[in-house]
Amino acid sequence: AVVRTAASWVDSFPYFSRLTGTGSSSRVWVPGPASATMNLFALAHARFVGAELAATVDEATHAHVTPAGLAACLRDGADLRGRHVVVAGDRLPAALSRRAVAAGARLSHYYGAAELSFVAWGTSEEDLQAFPGVEIDVR
Repeated sequence: AVVRTAASWVDSFPYFSRLTGTGSSSRVWVPGPASATMNLFALAHARFVGAELAATVDEATHAHVTPAGLAACLRDGADLRGRHVVVAGDRLPAALSRRAVAAGARLSHYYGAAELSFVAWGTSEEDLQAFPGVEIDVR
């Protein structure tokens, strides 16, 4: 059984802040519903560090999207230069990651689940490594 607590999220905040560079001067765009745990986490983290929420990706320093959301941003010509884009909710294909980086984004991708929190971190599905403090046993 896996038991989650609010403290388990809060315990990951300093690592997440360091990995994404999110702080009190950040402007965070979370376009998805707060009923999805990846978005709820992003909103809770932003509030924890004192970041401002952005209404659009153009106003943001940081964005939290799914791979489909990232593809839509690229298709719609969003300016990702200088933005840290955090992608979760599904595996991020390396080709899509490379397109976002070529468009100027700093990209992070994580694997996790509401029941588990963060498990692995990287820039695409191909280079995920254990999140700080996580031990992984692949069998």
